[in-house]
Amino acid sequence: MTATAVEAPLRADIRRYSKHQLSDWVRPFTIGLVLVAVLAGAGARIGYAATYQPLEFGSGGYGPFTADAFKPVSDGFETTRWLLVAKPGTTATFEYAIANNGDDPVTLYDVPPAPDDWIQTSMAWEPLRNGATVQKLPVVIKPHQSVELLYSIRKPSCAGEAGFTTLESVTLHYRAFGFSHTVEEPLQGWNVQPIVVCWASH
Repeated sequence: MTATAVEAPLRADIRRYSKHQLSDWVRPFTIGLVLVAVLAGAGARIGYAATYQPLEFGSGGYGPFTADAFKPVSDGFETTRWLLVAKPGTTATFEYAIANNGDDPVTLYDVPPAPDDWIQTSMAWEPLRNGATVQKLPVVIKPHQSVELLYSIRKPSCAGEAGFTTLESVTLHYRAFGFSHTVEEPLQGWNVQPIVVCWASH
């Protein structure tokens, strides 16, 4: 059965109309999917940046940077902690290698202690194994590289301290991807030990 002269253009109009209607529905749906994918990717990137923490104590120099300011305490096999034996009011400095184990640069910076902090600490840095002049923070640590972190402690009077006052972590402040972060790096491990600032017999 063949189409009449009237039916043929009518069917063509129906096909054109259906195609037009389908295009009107698919286009915004496709755009919506693209937007969802972009927003999901951006959200994942922001989440990654907000939790990015690649800093760890690494291989390199560690130990007293200020001569005779610290005394090691051993359990008979290895050093388990350090005593800050500097005179009250003086500043002693300990050295740690800090490594960026991530794939993106990190800016390490210092935050001045609050005036009411009775143990005053500050940080500086120098190139790894370079022995260069101590430099002020901030410093950009490139991916998979390290610097020597110089951690300074002003010895308090320790008056009235009945027990031990021990620094068991170092607070690191850094920026990555435009976000500022704070992390407590524990002083525990193969090459780092706690620092006893005050003790009962002092």
